[in-house]
Amino acid sequence: NNLKYSLNNFVQSAKNFNLKVKYADTDFRMENIKAYKEKIKILKDCGIECFRVGHVLKKSCEPRKLLSYGQKIASETAELSAEIGIKAIIQIHGFCYPHNATAAYETVKKLDSDYIGIKLELGNNLQQEGFETIDYQVNLLKEFIGAVSVKSAGIYKKSGADCWERRFVPAYDGAADYKALFSELKNINYNGFAVLMPFYFENDYNLHLITATKEFVYLKQLSEQAGL
Repeated sequence: NNLKYSLNNFVQSAKNFNLKVKYADTDFRMENIKAYKEKIKILKDCGIECFRVGHVLKKSCEPRKLLSYGQKIASETAELSAEIGIKAIIQIHGFCYPHNATAAYETVKKLDSDYIGIKLELGNNLQQEGFETIDYQVNLLKEFIGAVSVKSAGIYKKSGADCWERRFVPAYDGAADYKALFSELKNINYNGFAVLMPFYFENDYNLHLITATKEFVYLKQLSEQAGL
């Protein structure tokens, strides 16, 4: 309700620590994107360059209609973003649409990549659904890659049960190969955002901080090695 005031204060506070706020994670739904026009303008006025839109649940419509539906609302979002001069980001997400790079590309391929992009999501691909090889994803989406989520996942023995479960783990662990990802991103001259998403030990502050710090150092080293 006080977005203009609070966001401006946040951005100014970040500047005091030599930080820039250029990316916003929002729940602005593409299905009704015009209702957020004034809020998106505020993001733009505060210096934010990209905003992630809300997820599109697969239950929004019949499976065979999801692509055409996604194309329609993505087109409307790109049009509004162009009017304001900002870039909307659609996150690949399990149980939502698009859930993989193939679906994401078909959704946005006819749109202007200056105003709409895709957020890669290796962790969700592994922990939920949508796995595709890294080289395929990057070379399919190319200029549409506007952000990269950073977290990994793996399949582990479930405590006290005779079965296995998928769970999120830090980028330096699990099945996601961030060295390979950064190498592929370098090949397409990627210059976007990496969004850390440490959903691992949120109930243990000390362990959470140690893990997140270790993950940041690991990713920084990989990015430097890749020349990103």
